[in-house]
Amino acid sequence: MRKHLTALILCTLLSGCSTVKTTFMKVDAKGNMCEDPDRCVHGVPAMVQVPTHIEVKILQTDYWKIEEIGTSPKKLVHIPSATSRSADIREVSVNKMLRV
Repeated sequence: MRKHLTALILCTLLSGCSTVKTTFMKVDAKGNMCEDPDRCVHGVPAMVQVPTHIEVKILQTDYWKIEEIGTSPKKLVHIPSATSRSADIREVSVNKMLRV
């Protein structure tokens, strides 16, 4: 009995999802859902998040002041000690369909 159970479990594991067949659906010209016979594949479709790239944003803020000296025209003067920088890094992912 034990050998039969072991053989049954082994056959189940080896068959995997190749026994499952997925048929894709498409919309025809009239707007009805119908089978797409060209896209019949083995396995169960699963959606997973796949990282594709990273997005980096660097923000620099500069501060200036207006300086007036006597009767001369106003002049903008940069304040270097007030400059600030920040970075924002984000991973960008997309949904991909895989067959399991």
